[in-house]
Amino acid sequence: MAVRMSDTRSRGVAIEESTEALHEVHAQSNIIIVGAGVAGMYAAYLLHNQGIEVTILEASAQWGGRVRTLEGFASFPVEIGAEEIHGENSLYYQMVKQANIEMFDSESGENLYFVNDELLSEDRINENKHYKKALDLIEEIVNYEGEDISLQEYMDKQKIDKSIQHILNAELANERGTSASRLSMKGLAYEFQHWKAGYQTFMLKNHSHSAILKNYFASILDKIQYNQEVKAIDYSEDLVSIITQNGQSFQASKVVLTVPLTILKANLINFYPVLPKEKELAIQKIGMGAGMKVILKFKQAFWGEHTNSIFGQLVPEYWVTSFQRNENEYVLTALVNGVNAEFLSHQGEEAINSILNELDNIFGANVASANLEKSYLMDWTKEPFIKGTYSFDKVGGGDSRQILAEPIAEKLFFAGEATCTNGHHASIHGAMESAARAVKEILETNL
Repeated sequence: MAVRMSDTRSRGVAIEESTEALHEVHAQSNIIIVGAGVAGMYAAYLLHNQGIEVTILEASAQWGGRVRTLEGFASFPVEIGAEEIHGENSLYYQMVKQANIEMFDSESGENLYFVNDELLSEDRINENKHYKKALDLIEEIVNYEGEDISLQEYMDKQKIDKSIQHILNAELANERGTSASRLSMKGLAYEFQHWKAGYQTFMLKNHSHSAILKNYFASILDKIQYNQEVKAIDYSEDLVSIITQNGQSFQASKVVLTVPLTILKANLINFYPVLPKEKELAIQKIGMGAGMKVILKFKQAFWGEHTNSIFGQLVPEYWVTSFQRNENEYVLTALVNGVNAEFLSHQGEEAINSILNELDNIFGANVASANLEKSYLMDWTKEPFIKGTYSFDKVGGGDSRQILAEPIAEKLFFAGEATCTNGHHASIHGAMESAARAVKEILETNL
């Protein structure tokens, strides 16, 4: 599946007024981590192992962030958030391997491609001259040195046939949380040049990411305080003060901020002093937008016995979730990001019918609609404390990730996949690496 080679002054006044209204500090900790996703939990785990007192403030009622598992839908766990393990050299792959948890190569089956109203096998698509040209374009991305334009503009300039462009959109843009019209060519080239995690992608066979993380982070799960949406952070004094939506306050010598990029983009946390202008600009220059997964269980495998992925158009990519897990169950996952995700998100549950209509069109005879047993829609855009899937490189983003990742005044530290500067963003291991970097920065200061 994967191809990888507001007014700042008024916000300052608002938080100043809020901090003046505090009567007592609810809790004090050496370090507070905001967000109990992978980055937040890994940072807490590393600090806890150093004997440092940590508290994690989580806005929602559950840990995991964009890692979430659907249990009971099938005989195996179904991931409705992060799913693939990217690279045999990655930190997360090594963690899973050391736990002796079975994985399989996610590219081990055959793919199907819907092109010009015809469903093509891999053998047939490989005979297509336009597809061959598209493959050549992918190979050249690592060497791209032109102006910063979108992948869509680049495909048009290279005269990639319109009948094939949706496949590149699926493999390059949708895989990275967006659409070809929004993905930066320079950002894509940077990722290809710096990616060190390895080029195989893996799936868990009968385990879930949630179960793995619960076991690995068992020692810090009791450090999480739930339903604590951080609304203000005051780092003007020796101790950093945090105010949550219910009026509680917390203090710490240092704070690690791991909230999704969209939360920072929407200015849902007030900072005093306001964040440096270049950091505010960096937040806006990195992309993160709409995305969803739709899980579909059918009475029969109308896509064929050894199929791995199906490349459509409304849904850039479907994959056979039951492949290599249970040959007697027939489950598809539809991954939709970017423009098409925005369109489907507006439809609500009706999006499922739109997706079934596409499958009926691809395979004919209303076979998808007639064989649907049940479905589950996970629209990450509508999750109030996440508001999207994962970060991507926008045109003109430049070194925004590096700027976002920089700590402030040895008090505020930034982690999370969007702060990953080595091309490993939008991945579990990238989130972990960002946490390790933030912890290293903390340990180099005076605690």
